[in-house]
Amino acid sequence: MLGAQRRRVVVKMGANWIRKANFAYYWAGPETIDMYAKVKYLGIHGLGHLVDEDAYTKAYQEEGLRRMMASGVNALFFTYSWGWPPRAEADGRRVARNFIKLCKKNNVRTLAYMQLSNYVWKAFHDEIPESKNWECTDKEGNPVPYMGVHRGRRYLCVNNDGWRSYLKGLMKEALKAGSDGVFFDNMVRPDHPGADCWCQVCRNRIRERLVSKGFNLSEEAILRRSLSYQDPVGREIYRLRVDSITDHIRALSAYARSVRADVVVTSNWALVDNFSWWGEEPKEIASLEDMILMESFTLARVRRGCIVNTVRAYKRAKCLAKGKRHVAVSYPVFAAEAPVYSAPTPVQLKLGIAEAAACVSSLVLPATERFTDKYTILTADEFEAQRTAAREYYSFVDANWDLYEGHESICNLGVFEPGYMKWASSQIYPYALGVEQTLIQSQIPFDIIDELDGNLEPYRALVLPNILLLSQVHCDKLKDYVERGGSLVLVGHPGIYTESYEYRGDYGVKEILGISYPHGTEIWAERKEARVVFLPSIDAKTSACDISCVEDGVLLPRGYQLLKNAVLWALHGTASVELGNLPHPYVFVEITGAEEKRAVVHLLNYKYFETLKNIKLTVRPGFDVQKASLVSPELGEQNLILKSVNEGVQTVIPELRIYDIVVLE
Repeated sequence: MLGAQRRRVVVKMGANWIRKANFAYYWAGPETIDMYAKVKYLGIHGLGHLVDEDAYTKAYQEEGLRRMMASGVNALFFTYSWGWPPRAEADGRRVARNFIKLCKKNNVRTLAYMQLSNYVWKAFHDEIPESKNWECTDKEGNPVPYMGVHRGRRYLCVNNDGWRSYLKGLMKEALKAGSDGVFFDNMVRPDHPGADCWCQVCRNRIRERLVSKGFNLSEEAILRRSLSYQDPVGREIYRLRVDSITDHIRALSAYARSVRADVVVTSNWALVDNFSWWGEEPKEIASLEDMILMESFTLARVRRGCIVNTVRAYKRAKCLAKGKRHVAVSYPVFAAEAPVYSAPTPVQLKLGIAEAAACVSSLVLPATERFTDKYTILTADEFEAQRTAAREYYSFVDANWDLYEGHESICNLGVFEPGYMKWASSQIYPYALGVEQTLIQSQIPFDIIDELDGNLEPYRALVLPNILLLSQVHCDKLKDYVERGGSLVLVGHPGIYTESYEYRGDYGVKEILGISYPHGTEIWAERKEARVVFLPSIDAKTSACDISCVEDGVLLPRGYQLLKNAVLWALHGTASVELGNLPHPYVFVEITGAEEKRAVVHLLNYKYFETLKNIKLTVRPGFDVQKASLVSPELGEQNLILKSVNEGVQTVIPELRIYDIVVLE
């Protein structure tokens, strides 16, 4: 029976030190402090004085570093280059090199921040005139401004050898100074303005690519084509962009490792759902990096009846990492237009660290914060409470490292979201987000998976959230999965298009459902050991699906109770973990394991001002449990009483304030 026995995976991730790193992120450096004096280059008027100079100056000195270390931090992202040319940021780089030495002296690891895709163009033109030839240009030959609107910064062509050579020199400088790695910010997506380059180099590459695929079009005809996956020409242009970005990352990663063999290379994959926007292609880029970093940390809380959380970001990044690279999520530190990005409370920091630990990942501590009218840093006096909270929880994780080291999710439910769903994202994402939020608030552990090639044995059921696009290969594998006893919950209109967005006119899983498209009523069917549920809708349009507003959280779909019941029925009433006696739904639960005979259950209370008592916990880990113990930063350690139940064991957790761990052996 599928899902009856759990796999035990020992995860080997990146460079050794990454696994136990407690990260913080210094967004600003000396050149950022001076930014308001350089507005003529940035093209911004009325910028004002953004940064708390005193706090940032101290942050790069021993006093500030020791304050960060007192928070439990042992690894730092820091600004080496913000996109100014060498002379313009010479003071900043000098301070950065001295800071690297200071960190090495205190056994703190460093990752040097630098821009991957844009620069401050006026300053570069003044200092390095040939840099004009590095820029990305649109179809009319105009330079492309950063984010489409920023007048002071411009995108650079990822195919340009001059820009790539400059970046290599920058990396060499930082690594020779002793930095443990490099962090590239602003990695562009294939459908992003920064990748929409029509310089002569890119035009030649596009023409050569299309000719090799049998498309003999004039340049004028090529320029008229849209970037649509339904258009075979647009599809090839898109794929060429992916190849160009991949080649850029590959060349830079290889060069960094030629300078220092044990270097850590990572990029900013930006907000939580960005990698899904790529289609299937980002896997190769991910394989070139040592850590998947996403700028998606949210302030954990309850808002509008939902848990605002970072769990989805970790699960999506873990899907991309494939258990081979470490995952980290950072705070979107610079958001002058969005004052919602304010300093987290001490409890929110604790929940953030606990979320990351439960998902076997890292939180990059938001060292840079919007405080009153300026950006300041955790080394400032105002943040003593945050430092104390971080130190308490980092110390707890460090003291119990054996409960995290090498662990991986061992749940029995998968949510299938193939990369090619990108091509119908506006129709699929509301459902995907709604399904994920429902499972989180229903305390049903789940994995996000994007392929069916691996081992599906651990999953007793799979959920497909309105996956309109399905390849025939995936349809066949889903059929085989059901024939072997795996259950499905199919929402919306599964597979009415192929992965290339070709209309089928019927469900791709028609043989599984036994119905034809369109079908407007629910189906709850048993197929021997398997169970199949079809829900035409869960009314997910009410979900907040604006990916850029992760701080607002994701609303539950109106049909969340129906979806929850369908998932539990598909699991034969045997989810990996079940919680009872909960007075509210604002609890997240995760189950992880590494050893053959041990499982770890993590519980987080997002309504942290209300302590929960006597929670009934049922766990089905796939082995005979002889012992259970509770470990908590608030309650210490104590043994729990066990009793046997259907396919598992049950115990009672006496109290949950913020974060509890139950260890089963």
